[in-house]
Amino acid sequence: MNTLSFNSMNARFNASDARFSSQDARFNSLETRIGSLETRLDARFNNLEVKFDTLIGKVIEIDNRVTRIEAKLDIR
Repeated sequence: MNTLSFNSMNARFNASDARFSSQDARFNSLETRIGSLETRLDARFNNLEVKFDTLIGKVIEIDNRVTRIEAKLDIR
């Protein structure tokens, strides 16, 4: 093989390597974005869980009050 062929092959390998590097960067960026989305969703679900627990506590409190009122009025 002559020098021109090696130079041509080397250029093609370098171009392929650059494309793979570009793809790696894109996948890393995508992985970072998905990780960020996962973190935000976890925070939102945790926030909803706290609010839901608070709401359940309020419903139980109201139920207890109604039960005591019913007992005092001998409704049940």
